Amino acid sequence: MNVLERRLHQSLEGQPRFRNSLKVFYQAALSSLPAQNINEDLIQLRPKAFYGFHTTCPWSRDNRYLLTHRFSTQHPPDSPKGGCMEVGIFYGDNWNEYRPISETKLWNWQQGSMLQWLGNKDVVIFNDWLDGAHRAHVFDTSSQKLATFDVPVAATSPDGSSFLSYSFDRLSQGLKGYGYFRKSGSFMIDGVAFEHSLVSVDCETGRASVLFTLEDIIGISKREFSTGAYHYFSHCLYSPKGDKALVFHRWIDTSDDVKTQALVYSFESNSVSILPLGEYISHASWLTQHEVVLYAQNLNGKRGYFVVNPESGNVSQIGENAFSSDGHPQARHDVPMILTDTYPDRYRMQKLYCFDLTTQVSHLLLSLKIPLRYRNTVRCDFHPRWDRTGKYVSFDSAHTGTRAHCTLHLDDIDSLNTPA
Repeated sequence: MNVLERRLHQSLEGQPRFRNSLKVFYQAALSSLPAQNINEDLIQLRPKAFYGFHTTCPWSRDNRYLLTHRFSTQHPPDSPKGGCMEVGIFYGDNWNEYRPISETKLWNWQQGSMLQWLGNKDVVIFNDWLDGAHRAHVFDTSSQKLATFDVPVAATSPDGSSFLSYSFDRLSQGLKGYGYFRKSGSFMIDGVAFEHSLVSVDCETGRASVLFTLEDIIGISKREFSTGAYHYFSHCLYSPKGDKALVFHRWIDTSDDVKTQALVYSFESNSVSILPLGEYISHASWLTQHEVVLYAQNLNGKRGYFVVNPESGNVSQIGENAFSSDGHPQARHDVPMILTDTYPDRYRMQKLYCFDLTTQVSHLLLSLKIPLRYRNTVRCDFHPRWDRTGKYVSFDSAHTGTRAHCTLHLDDIDSLNTPA
């Protein structure tokens, strides 16, 4: 975004429908102008496939397999023609061969079925609809079902011993395009309504335990919430060692805009801290065991990428001169590097960057023109993800007119030696 676009976008907060309509009109008018894709020829395409969100790694621990969703429809999941989504793996040279594992009735275009690896073995977990409820299935890569849990998966611990869960029914009401068309209904865990809870599940015993509830967070927050505000949990991920978890508490008040506060839960002390940020927080990644990077608004109203230490409360901005809009960061934990992307700009150009925290320099990896029909709940964000070696990037893209699971070999990118 340029300065004028950013100011207009923020001035229309509280009017999301009008803001989105204006954005579509603006992009429709300008996207007809010619624009040049950058590094399109370096992309390995896997059409009619996608992975999903930016918070997990689609590669197996040995980098042999690449997890994916495969589809035969372009219809949204809430359409009668939406149908089932296949889950499977790419393997072989450049991961160009495919083998299905199973299929699911629970999916969306942004996060798929929450498909992810479970621990260090070649075992995957994903959500499905079974007996009228949201469940999490565990399969090996030979299509053998190993377990089914009574609640859906949101995030898995690094060692695969547990996973976090929340209500996707409630999420679907609060954040369109992130929940599921098929509903699960109400039930209790530890005498508490599941739809109001953040839950931890022991993968060995299958026991689900409530960590805290929406009411708990509302009670400890210093913020004022309007009567009738709609609250829900979203976007959770474990720390690299698995002893903490980052979770978004979100709510919609009379302005109709989504507001967010970021929580960090300690499994050791059974305590929750609220990060000292404003009410605009979009996406996050653990940067180190003790730091989180988020695209957010600080307490002074400034937006950008911020690194926050939950223990000290220290907040510092990064990439101030490199980024002017929201994106989906994923950090490497072995070296100070971050992948992130942008939403389509006025010309519908969507960009992928690698940011070096040591030099504070961003490197443009890709710039691709995305068709206008890929917007709102059927948009195709890049959602970039590192492989296990740091040499490849996985991302989803619709620049060819068809959604595809793509990979990029970073050794092929000249811009890694040239600042953006």
